Amino acid sequence: MSDWRDNLNRTIFPYVEYEGYDDKYPTLEPIYLSEEFCDKLRDASEKLYSVMSSTTHIFQKCPYDWMAKMEIPEKLIPYMDIPNDLGLPTWLSRFDFIVTPLGDIKLIELNADTPCAWVEAYYGNDVAAEAFGRDDVNYGELSHLQKFLNEIDAKTYHPAFNPSTGLFMGEGAFGFSCFEDYTEDYGNTLFLMDCLKRSGSLKTTSKFQSFYDIGVDNIGIKSIKESGDLDPKRNDYNYYRTLYRLHPLEILIDEVDQNNEELGCQFLDRYKEGSFSMVNPPECIIMQSKTFQAMLWQLYMSKNSNFYTPDQMNTIRDHVLESYFERDFKLVEKNKEDKWIKKPTWGREGFGIQVFDGYGIIGEKQFDDEAEIVRRESNSYLYQQFADSVPVSMLVDSGRVNGYLTFSVFMLGNKASSIYCRFSEDIIAGTEAYWVPTLYGNKNDNILF
Repeated sequence: MSDWRDNLNRTIFPYVEYEGYDDKYPTLEPIYLSEEFCDKLRDASEKLYSVMSSTTHIFQKCPYDWMAKMEIPEKLIPYMDIPNDLGLPTWLSRFDFIVTPLGDIKLIELNADTPCAWVEAYYGNDVAAEAFGRDDVNYGELSHLQKFLNEIDAKTYHPAFNPSTGLFMGEGAFGFSCFEDYTEDYGNTLFLMDCLKRSGSLKTTSKFQSFYDIGVDNIGIKSIKESGDLDPKRNDYNYYRTLYRLHPLEILIDEVDQNNEELGCQFLDRYKEGSFSMVNPPECIIMQSKTFQAMLWQLYMSKNSNFYTPDQMNTIRDHVLESYFERDFKLVEKNKEDKWIKKPTWGREGFGIQVFDGYGIIGEKQFDDEAEIVRRESNSYLYQQFADSVPVSMLVDSGRVNGYLTFSVFMLGNKASSIYCRFSEDIIAGTEAYWVPTLYGNKNDNILF
C-alpha cells in the first residue's frame, strides 16, 4: 500500500514523525466533506469573530480590577488598549469547533495568540488532495494568506526618523521568532516567513531569529547575536519594525533576562512606545483566556441590546455553549446527568481539563510529563456545558482507531480561511492528536458532513 505521507516535504513539514510517538502525525486516510459543511464552518467563524471582537472592545473599557478578576496577568493590563495598525484584536487566529451528532457546530475556543498548524492546512492538505485525487477544501487559501501577510507588512511599515537615536526605526526588519528547539513552532514560523517572502512586495527584509537571541534596549527589540557589530547611529536591520512571535504572551510577560531584568515588560514598553508592531497584538490575550467565553455568555444572557446586535445574539445562541465563571456556576440548576467541562483559564493542549457530571469525573487529561506543557498556572476556571461530538474511526499506522474530531478554521483578520482537522481517541484532544487531511468528496466517497 502506497503511503501518501511520503510526498510531504520534511523541510517544509518537519514534524510528520514525532519523537516519542510510534505513529506518524498525519492519518493514513483523509475525511471527505461537503462544500455546504465547509461554508457553514467558515460562516460560523466570521460571525463569531465579529461577536468576540465586539466583546473584546467592551472588555478593554473595563477597569483594571475587572481585568484582574478575569485573571489577565497584572503586568499585561497596561497594554490592553493600545491602538494597532490593523484595528483588529487579533490578526492571525484559529477557531476550534466540535460537531455534535445533530450537526450543530459548537465553539471550543479561539486560539487568538499563537495558533499553529499553518503547515498542515496551507501546505499538507494540498499534498493530500493531489495524492487522493480529490479537491482541497483549502484551495486558493495559500494565496489569501500571502496577500494578508503582505497587508500586515505594508500597514506596519512606518519609516520615521528618530533624532534621539539617529535611526529610521520603521525601516527595520520584519522578524519571525520562536524557540527553534520546538520543532512544530519552528516549522510554522518558517512557513509563515516564507509565505511573506513569496508575496512579492516585502517592504524591507525579513529574517528568522530565535527567541533565545532576541534582546531589548531603549531603542527597540533586536538580535543580540549581531549587536556587537552595530553602529548605534546607523539604520540597521538588526532592529525589528514588526515581529511575528510564536511564544505565548502570558508566558513572555513574566520572563526575565540573565540580569534578572523584566524582559517581558521591557518588550511591551517598546511596543507601547511605537518602536515596533507585533503579530499578534497584546489585546489578543483577552480572547485567548478561556474565561472570556463566560463573559461573552454573561453579556448574552443579560439580553441587553447595547452589547450585541440581533444577528450576534443569534450567533451566540447557535454556536456558543453555556459558559460560566466558577462563582456563577455554583448557582446554576443542574441535573445529575448533565455533563460539564472545566477548563483552566490559561490551559493549553488540554492540560487541567476535566469532564464531569453530578456523579463525578468522567474524563481528565493525563500527561506522562506535565512539565512538557508550556503554560501559565491558572487560579480560575471556565465551567462550560459539555457537548458530545460525532464518533469516527480513522486509519493510523497502528491500525483503525475509534475517536473524535476537532475542526478548526484559520482567520486572516476577520476573514475565514483554511480548515484544519485533528483526531484523538480521547474526548479531550491534546498533544497526542493526529492531523486529518480534509478533502471535498464526490458521490463515491463516504462524505462525513
